[in-house]
Amino acid sequence: MVGDGWVICVATAQEVHPLKRPLSLRGSGQPSPYPIFEGTCGGKPVLVLQTGVGPQRAASASSWVLSTRRCAGLISLGLSGGLHASLVRGSIVIGRRWVCLEGQPVMRRTVGPSADPSMLDRAFSAAAACGLTLREGPLLTIDRVVGAPEKRALAEETGAIAVDMESGAVAGAAMAASVSCVAVRAILDPLDQTLALLPEQFLRPDGSLSLWKSGRMLAMHPGAWPTLLALGRSSSRSMGQLARWVDRFLNAADSEV
Repeated sequence: MVGDGWVICVATAQEVHPLKRPLSLRGSGQPSPYPIFEGTCGGKPVLVLQTGVGPQRAASASSWVLSTRRCAGLISLGLSGGLHASLVRGSIVIGRRWVCLEGQPVMRRTVGPSADPSMLDRAFSAAAACGLTLREGPLLTIDRVVGAPEKRALAEETGAIAVDMESGAVAGAAMAASVSCVAVRAILDPLDQTLALLPEQFLRPDGSLSLWKSGRMLAMHPGAWPTLLALGRSSSRSMGQLARWVDRFLNAADSEV
């Protein structure tokens, strides 16, 4: 095994980009089944792992990195759909615990135990230091993007405050390896909104932008271009907030080592 720093798990290349400057990220140059980027924070090593979209890829990538590196902890970072009416676009949420819906027929599974209280305290302190407000609660992980009507039903069924496609899988891999995990996500589509574009319409399985898919989608739906641009701007703003948070969080974590 190599390394002993923190690992940040994100799904897509777009979610990696805002982290490049604050963490001085560069391609690792090492053979890897997943895109990985090495950087530093507070003089300590940091690894960003681009898992790809969905719980299966997130679980496989997280398990792989935990088998090849000594990790101080995993951070699941990215975008989510809101499951609570008070969460507007750009709101920041942190997982107290995780609920996963998976399989056919669909089974509900709780990933536990709950998040490490010391990690949560550190996360809230980091948020306060950079002027962000965190909302805490259960996060739901599911294998598809869900629209507004289904989000309301899922909120009632699970009690979760946000839904994503990766954080529960990352947390499960971390807990299986007895490694601390924290999941912080930004709301992209609030409770009563449905994303007009789906990730598979413009992304490769590894989370990178597919020019072929994007071009094909825009050729078939030329009116989608403004929607794609607006989605990109919203995503970048939210990930910029998370980049500020993760910088504070990692510096606080390193100061306690």
